[in-house]
Amino acid sequence: SDTWLALFAGLWVFGGAVVFLFLFGRFFGWSRATIACLILTAGLGNTSFVGLPAIRLLVGEHGIGPALVFDQVGSFLPLAIGGALAVSWGQGENVDWWSVVKKLLTFPPTLALGAALVLGSEVLLPVLPALGMAAKTLSPVALLAVGLATSISRITNVRELFLGLTWKLALAPLGVWGLAAVLGTGELWSQTTVLQAGMAPMVTGGIVAASAGLEPELASRMVVVGLFASVVTLPLWNLVLW
Repeated sequence: SDTWLALFAGLWVFGGAVVFLFLFGRFFGWSRATIACLILTAGLGNTSFVGLPAIRLLVGEHGIGPALVFDQVGSFLPLAIGGALAVSWGQGENVDWWSVVKKLLTFPPTLALGAALVLGSEVLLPVLPALGMAAKTLSPVALLAVGLATSISRITNVRELFLGLTWKLALAPLGVWGLAAVLGTGELWSQTTVLQAGMAPMVTGGIVAASAGLEPELASRMVVVGLFASVVTLPLWNLVLW
């Protein structure tokens, strides 16, 4: 039940965002680009370079294992598969399934994961220090890119921003908490998975939306505002539930 929770939680966060934001988007008359942008940001969490330090702080070092499982299964798979579908739909194109499979197989994280599985830790051991140094640049470079693309002089799309973050920071982790109770998951996995489900929007999801021309300003605001808001919501979830 522990590992199944990570899979179902990721599907809930992304799939629930699709339903929730599509219904509200149709009700308010949002464009496809706006809905797809919100799905890419509110349906995917920053479970790696923000999530792992947050889990280490709130749960402890023993929470890193479950957090990594959620990051790989609950965030990576929805990004690789659902992200491609959301982009195609948001751009008004017919879904090309072969293109989706091709993007999944050629996605850099997929190639890296495959290489690690095939080569093993002993073969990669000599280059791990260099890979570790390169990986440390990811967070500042990604956040710098998002910050440069964000204008704080005027806030627009307030309704879209509010509903997107309501799903990502409140409803998504609440649903995972209920799912963990149904599955009878242990406290460590429940706590870690709920917190990962409530992480701020994924920077990569925002970059994908912006690069595809799907409301770039809204995408960057979802990431930035969500990051600051999660500083409050994550400790609250941890305090209330555990």
